[in-house]
Amino acid sequence: MGASTGGTDILAMILRQRTGFEVGRALMLVDVAIVATAAVLYGPRVGLYCVLGLFDKTLVVGSAVERLHLRKVCTVICSRPHEVERFIVRELNRSATITPGYGAYSGKQVLQVMSALSRHEAMRLRQYVRSLDDHAFMTVVNSSEIIGKGFCGLN
Repeated sequence: MGASTGGTDILAMILRQRTGFEVGRALMLVDVAIVATAAVLYGPRVGLYCVLGLFDKTLVVGSAVERLHLRKVCTVICSRPHEVERFIVRELNRSATITPGYGAYSGKQVLQVMSALSRHEAMRLRQYVRSLDDHAFMTVVNSSEIIGKGFCGLN
C-alpha cells in the first residue's frame, strides 16, 4: 500500500520498485538474506527456525495485501442485459462493459455485461440478476489487480 513500518520492509519496497516483485516476495528475499547472515553467525539450528518463521510471515503478508485489493469481476449473460446494465450504473454506481457474444449451446446472439465490483456489490448484483432472470448465466472471478479509473492508477 506504499506504507512502511520502518523495518526490513523499506528494503523490500526498494527491491519491489527495482524488480517489480510482489511485496510479499520482496520482503521474503530481504528477510532470507538477513536470516542467512544470522545463520552463519549463530548456527544452522537458529537459522532454520528463522526461515520457517519467515516463510509463514511471507504467506500471511502476501495474502493480506492481496485481499486488500480483491475485487469481483462479474460477467452476466441474461435475457435482459440492459436492465442489468442500468442496475450496475444507477444502483451500484459502477460502470460496465457490454460485449456481443454467441451462445455455442443455444446458437443465439447474446450480450455480455461485465463489471468489476466489490464483494458487497457483487452480492447485490447476484441477487438482482437472480430476481430478474431465472435462466441467467453469471460468472464471478476474483481479481486482485484492476487498473483504471475508480481503481488503481496506471503506474
